Amino acid sequence: ATAVAAAPDGFATLGPDGVVSFWAAADLGAPRATATAPPHVGSLRSAGGTLATVGSDGDLAVWDATSGAPLLVTGEFATGELTGVAVSPDGAVATSSSAGRARVYDAELRPTGVVDEDGRRIDAVAFVPGSHDMITALAARVGDFAFDDSVARWNGTDLAEGFRIAGDGADVAGCAFFYNRVRVSPDGSLVATVKHSFDVQLVDPASGAIVATLPPHGATVFDIAFDDAGHLISAADDASVRVWNVADASLAADYPSTPGGYTSVTPLGDGTMAVTGLIGDITIVDVLTGAVLSSLPVTATRTGRPAASPDGTVLAVPADDGSVGVWSIADQRELVRLAGPAAPVSELVFASATDLFGASQDGTLHAWTLGG
Repeated sequence: ATAVAAAPDGFATLGPDGVVSFWAAADLGAPRATATAPPHVGSLRSAGGTLATVGSDGDLAVWDATSGAPLLVTGEFATGELTGVAVSPDGAVATSSSAGRARVYDAELRPTGVVDEDGRRIDAVAFVPGSHDMITALAARVGDFAFDDSVARWNGTDLAEGFRIAGDGADVAGCAFFYNRVRVSPDGSLVATVKHSFDVQLVDPASGAIVATLPPHGATVFDIAFDDAGHLISAADDASVRVWNVADASLAADYPSTPGGYTSVTPLGDGTMAVTGLIGDITIVDVLTGAVLSSLPVTATRTGRPAASPDGTVLAVPADDGSVGVWSIADQRELVRLAGPAAPVSELVFASATDLFGASQDGTLHAWTLGG
């Protein structure tokens, strides 16, 4: 069994074949009932005589915990794999989904709005500075080597579309996979996004005007990030790292990373950044030279993005088992291991020095408060 939950006069188990079995404690010879769970269930929850579970595609299933009779099976909450999370300065939260929906919540995590992109994968989300308006970036496959990489702004409480930078969906040789990203500059004046043609665009978040298109890497861009020194960093699958001066879109540095490239870059605010290698290794490197300064004795989930605390001293790192390690960067020591969801976290973000949010691949949003 991969999960177990208490039930009246017995318990329920989830098998690796996705079958939920309902057992009577007095007779363990055979289950008294069985049911099929939604795909990729990580855990079972039992309360009030019912048993419930949620699959990775968001389907909710509820059964009578004694008889196994189905009470509810619905796709109403199908948010799909959560691909990204963003937090506004006043605590609002937004999530993006592979099922084509981006959701906004208030500071108490009450839903306030949703954007539906007709099933097209939304890879990233960000808040427009000074508002709860939202920017989304698509990474929807439309061909073997082509993606819809559109970027859109959504305004107001009704999230009406403010502008859209349409992706051309053209075939790009060598573009077998693609991750879109949305990053906002520290002063809020620019938004950076990724194109499936291996380049990065700087966009005016107010109008949607393209301020600059940076020369392309030689392969798919894994991640981009602004630092506090006026740079935009981009890392690609061809093991290249480029550092751009945001003021004039000039190249400040260009150097190789480890083989396979850095899958994520997280600036730390002191001229360094934490990077994730292809095998999940975490190292601290100099932004302008790429020199490796230290390494964390941890392996992260390769598809998850760590988050740095506001002062750059602590790094939250997602693990393959869904947990999150919180590390001191100065002495490479794990401060705490946070219990997480059933599946790895796609992206982490600090809302404050103690409040951490994570979007999990099982379709759940998690919030943690760190102690002193």
